[in-house]
Amino acid sequence: MKKKGQITVFVVIGIIILTVVIITLYMFQTSISSKKAAPFETIPPAVLNVEKYVTSCLNDALESAAAYCSGHFQTGDPKCPNYEEDIAERAREDFCNCIPECTDFSMFPDVEVEIKEDLNIKAILTGKKGIVKIIMEYPILVKKRGDEYFFGTTESPFFAQHTLKQSSCVPIITDGNCIAQESKTVEVLGILFTFNPGQKVAIGANCIAC
Repeated sequence: MKKKGQITVFVVIGIIILTVVIITLYMFQTSISSKKAAPFETIPPAVLNVEKYVTSCLNDALESAAAYCSGHFQTGDPKCPNYEEDIAERAREDFCNCIPECTDFSMFPDVEVEIKEDLNIKAILTGKKGIVKIIMEYPILVKKRGDEYFFGTTESPFFAQHTLKQSSCVPIITDGNCIAQESKTVEVLGILFTFNPGQKVAIGANCIAC
């Protein structure tokens, strides 16, 4: 009888322990699910403003670089011979020159901002004539009230796009391969360019003759 009572006690203790474990696991899984389900709209405006601020600086750098390199043509004396690499480098330089300003987050007193890695910029001249995209990997960690938010990572980099001015279109006679068939001096973005027969009239791989 005594032994049967001991077994009953052990069974009750076992049930209590099992119940506690099940409740703990349920609460843990519920906590994880709620975190995963948090929508993008729940990101505080103060945090999103940091992203917009850095993206604005990137756009300024891209426009400056595009203005500098838009005058590039394959004329034998190019300003930006490797257009995509050069515009990326120019944008990186322009952005870096503004880093003290672009990373001055004192205007966002409600958040704490950390730069996690070095700056990496890549430019892409798209298949559409006159469109250049620029991607910047510049991981920034923003903290607010114990929550952390990342921007500028490989998965979600800062991004900007710029359309080169229509003045980049050169009125000159070319063949089917965009090779100049006449001698002509034209002004593009305030810069004079002289094309001679046999020279390719292009920005990167894109023909800009019209």
